[in-house]
Amino acid sequence: MTKGRAPQYIRDRRSQRSPAPQSPPKRWWKVPLEIFLGFCAVVSLLAAGVTFLPKLSVDTSGSLRSRDPMGTVFYISNDGLLPLYDITVDCGIYDVQAPRITFHGNFAVRFPDSHADVLHPGHKMTTPCAHAVNVQATSARIAIIVDYRPPWVWWHRREQFPLEAERSEDGTWIWKNIPR
Repeated sequence: MTKGRAPQYIRDRRSQRSPAPQSPPKRWWKVPLEIFLGFCAVVSLLAAGVTFLPKLSVDTSGSLRSRDPMGTVFYISNDGLLPLYDITVDCGIYDVQAPRITFHGNFAVRFPDSHADVLHPGHKMTTPCAHAVNVQATSARIAIIVDYRPPWVWWHRREQFPLEAERSEDGTWIWKNIPR
């Protein structure tokens, strides 16, 4: 094959300018829709942050009756950055064994003083779970169940903190967190 010029029809096609592509007609609703979707995305991110940002923890602050696992005073601490609203604490009883009684089940106890309107960051709330079972138990497994409402939203969240009592060598009881 010889090197030469391209055939005439190809040269003509190359020299012709293609017409400028026409842009699709502008839609009147496109800009308001983009603004609305951007607003929805921002609101969704804020709601997700407010919902998942709260951080609660449960710890013991001492014992009213050191030889009884149910004599321990528990408290809930707001370790997050935002206040929590409409807090209700339930004491879930899973397993309690005493010399004459054994209970295996799943029920929750709520006391009148287990509610708070606001729990500010860095503050603590005492739970009345020491009153839930008043027996000389030999072992116990409970859960502190906390219902609360994050700020600026209408829904409630529920967190459970399972705990198990272990007897130390001196006969006092130590509560340990069970992994969730």
